[in-house]
Amino acid sequence: MKKTWRGMASAFVAAVLGSVPFVASVATLHASAANAANPAGSNSVAIGNFNVYYPDGWSTLQSGRLVVILNVSPDQQAALGDRYVFTPQVNISTEQRLDNNDALKQLDEIATGAGASVTRLTIDGSPAIQWRNTKPWPQVRGQQSPPMGSALTINTAIAAGNQLIRLYGSLPADAPPAVTNALAAIETSVRFTSSSSSVKTSTVSEPKSGIVPVLRSASPRQVKVSEDDEFDMPPPISEGSDSASLPSLPGVATRLLQGTAASEPEVATSANGRNIVVAQQFVWTFSNNGGLTFTFGGSFPNSTGGDSSLAVGASGNFYEGTIFNNTTAIHRSTNNGQTFTFRGTAFTCGALPQCNFTGNRIPDQEHIAADRVNQVNNQDQVYSVFRNGSANPTWGIVCSTDGGANWTAGNIGISGDFPRVAVAGDGFVYVAFEDTSNNLRVDKFASCNTNGALLELAGWPRTVAAGIAEIPCPVPGLDRCNNGNTLRGPTVVVDDTNSQHVFYAYATNTAAGNENVVVRDSTDGGQTFSAGTTLNGGGTARRYMPWMCATQGTAYISWYDRRNASNNNNDLTDYYGASATRSGGVLNSNGEFQLNDAATSDAQCQAGQAVGSPAAPACGCLRHRRLRRRWDLPSRTDLRRPDQYLPQQCAAVLRFQCGRLRHRRQLSVVGRRNSQVR
Repeated sequence: MKKTWRGMASAFVAAVLGSVPFVASVATLHASAANAANPAGSNSVAIGNFNVYYPDGWSTLQSGRLVVILNVSPDQQAALGDRYVFTPQVNISTEQRLDNNDALKQLDEIATGAGASVTRLTIDGSPAIQWRNTKPWPQVRGQQSPPMGSALTINTAIAAGNQLIRLYGSLPADAPPAVTNALAAIETSVRFTSSSSSVKTSTVSEPKSGIVPVLRSASPRQVKVSEDDEFDMPPPISEGSDSASLPSLPGVATRLLQGTAASEPEVATSANGRNIVVAQQFVWTFSNNGGLTFTFGGSFPNSTGGDSSLAVGASGNFYEGTIFNNTTAIHRSTNNGQTFTFRGTAFTCGALPQCNFTGNRIPDQEHIAADRVNQVNNQDQVYSVFRNGSANPTWGIVCSTDGGANWTAGNIGISGDFPRVAVAGDGFVYVAFEDTSNNLRVDKFASCNTNGALLELAGWPRTVAAGIAEIPCPVPGLDRCNNGNTLRGPTVVVDDTNSQHVFYAYATNTAAGNENVVVRDSTDGGQTFSAGTTLNGGGTARRYMPWMCATQGTAYISWYDRRNASNNNNDLTDYYGASATRSGGVLNSNGEFQLNDAATSDAQCQAGQAVGSPAAPACGCLRHRRLRRRWDLPSRTDLRRPDQYLPQQCAAVLRFQCGRLRHRRQLSVVGRRNSQVR
């Protein structure tokens, strides 16, 4: 297979990378880019107040605010098709920082995350860094991996005045050295066209108070919790509420199985906790009595790729986002989750480089959120973020101010991957994501009502945790591990009682065979974050994919936990949670708790062979090897599809709730979105 790939790559390079004349131009460019005031090269592209130079045989295209330089002539771009992702390319974008000190700080944080491979440079008088990585080609959920081979990424960042210029290059790892040198030289060919190294762009200032106009505002209901509550007692069996406006009392876990499309669950609840919707891929289940009973709702009208995500708006309407061919379809329920109808299309993959994966061209792993406080003309504001692909990954964000019917063009091509979105009570929007330099970051946007283009606020994004490397693979039972997936799982939520209080959670590897689940918080609207607070106990164990919600000033975080795995049963997994509260000026953990019943560890290899993983019949597990051709589904707890390995949702809908707090350590629903197979 290795020789086959190299043969394919050589043929491809010969076809689209050029030959001897190209090599000569590469040598000239590489030498001059490092030493001359005006780099040699017959072509350049102007971006703001700087130019980037490139040799003959290359071309440019623009997608939103992202500029791409490609190693093909202009007339060859349209014919690239699926080869686009393998084509040597440089993606160029800028971040507007607060000032030069802020830009330099960001440069240092990126260097810290990138590690020892960073090279310090000076590009046209401005400090810069460059580093390289080898990584798998980008793929979407369930898609078979491309032929043997990997991508080489070359990354450059420049701190120039109040801007951070980012140039992200990628090409086949076994491409000819001349092509690699050319790509690296393009990234160092930046030349400024003015003495000032700042970019004059339209920006959205960050007001000190809420978004105006706000046509509807609701203050979260305060619930007092007595210090005498018996928190150490197990939750009672769920009891229905006597009032239609109040949820049922907390109780034991309610386990749901929704037909055969039972993976990637996500949960949303109404403000009072009485109405609950659970979406799993193409279908949903709902409860209108606080989770006492659930009813199967059916299949969403427009869904071909699953990846369901849920949100609740200020109106109380439920929204669902899902992959529909090459779009993100939005469904809405106006009757508390009983029925969903198609509402609109949030995003449609346009011309490349949008949705630039090796598999299907889809807006992968979309995640939606809605403003639960502020409306526009009595209509909900809804947001959708998604993976946009590329070997050096990007993501996008779009929004709607009319309850999901119409959507802005948004901001597509932001550097990073695996975005997760949350909306604060003051209307500001936060997105957690992973950067290419092993930094976990957060971006911030003004309300869609005032910022339909969703331009980042000046000084954003910000680094929350630097140098958080990917969780080591393999993990038994997880056939895709970190390829097209993230086990670090950064997620962000905002305190419903204080819009300046932001929580950020993730998993991080600390030693061989051990990860900790960590939460940080910010009390100044995400500008600075606290040191990490570890949430888990339980000794050495694999832990991954945290998910989080917040209510009444407390963050609740859940995660998959392998503490009960053994040498003979190395895939046994439990589902744990913990809460964190700021007190005495410090973010404190209130202790972990097990969400699934004791002694019900789930066997993740039990479902059989996964889609897109021909090499994973046993997936590293030491049992269930005879289950490749059938699907065993124990009725007590499992939520699986026969064609996918899933980290088990041991308690799909729990008698815990983000909304109305009756016991300090108990919520009426904790939803965990499982992105393992995306």
